[in-house]
Order: sequence, then C-alpha cells, then structure tokens
Amino acid sequence: MMLGDHVRALVNGEYRHGIDCGDRTVLFLTRQASGQPEVRRALVEDFAAGAGRLESVVHREPVFEPEAVVARAFSRLRDPAAATSFASSEAFAAWCLTGRPPEPPFAPRPARAAPARRASTKKAAARPRPARKAAPRRRVRRAAPRRKAAPSRKPRRAAPRPAGRKKRPARRAAKPKRR
Repeated sequence: MMLGDHVRALVNGEYRHGIDCGDRTVLFLTRQASGQPEVRRALVEDFAAGAGRLESVVHREPVFEPEAVVARAFSRLRDPAAATSFASSEAFAAWCLTGRPPEPPFAPRPARAAPARRASTKKAAARPRPARKAAPRRRVRRAAPRRKAAPSRKPRRAAPRPAGRKKRPARRAAKPKRR
C-alpha cells in the first residue's frame, strides 16, 4: 500500500473502504453509536481487524495526486458535518480519489396512489367509442446505390519529357518599381 491508495477490507461480510495516509494509518468513514457518520483515522491493523486481507482498489477514471487525495480525506476529518453527505465509506473513498460527488443516502420513494376512476354515467355507457384510425403509412423512396468506378490496374504516370526541352519557369506578376 502506498500514500493515497484506496484500500478495502472485508469485515463481518461488509467492505470497509478507506484512504491510506502512507504512515501505516487509514482514514475511513464509519458510524458512531448514535448513527451519525464520522471520518476516523486508525492504524491499518485496527482498520482491517477481523479481515482476511487488505486490498487496494484500482479506479479506471482519472484520480488526483496522492498528496491531494490525503488532503481531501483530512478535510472531512476536520469538518464532521461534511461527513454526513456520504452514504458509505466507499462513496467517501471514491470522492477523495476522483472528486465524484457523493450520492445522497437512500431514501424510499413515496408510494403512488392508484389513479382515480371516473364514475360511469349512462350517457357515456350508451355512446360507442369511435374507432381509432391508423396513421397513414409513408412511402420511403430509397435511392439506388451508386456504383463506384472500377479502379484501374496500372497507376497513371506522367509522360516523359523530350530530352531537349526544359520545364518553363512559372510567370510572376509584374510588380511596380519604386523610385
């Protein structure tokens, strides 16, 4: 592991994601007992306690320089209110590396109400509905495919000049002389 790496460890069936500070410590997002998220700094051994191994995550998108990655992680350590914008430790680590804005935490959508049905009246029931007319079909004219001219087998060469004739120099436009 190196400075600014995105690391993860599988602990109790869930991945913990963090940023390696380069001095055997990791900055990562965790939840307090009250449920509030906070950025915490811990030794690598404490971060990966109970994990079989510690992995380095590779991002395919452009990432910041390692020093900038660690500086971004420390900025959230100093500002605990900003840590609430991250839904998980993975979102925190991805933001530190790529600058990808954090997605809002999952919020269930409100249930949709069933559409209200109109009460049928005798007039509406007695009237037959008009049949829908099919849209007229458009005729599409397709142009006949153009044929390409067959390429000649031999490339054209310039005719050789007779030995006695020289190429004429290009004529220049006459410029008025200054006096």
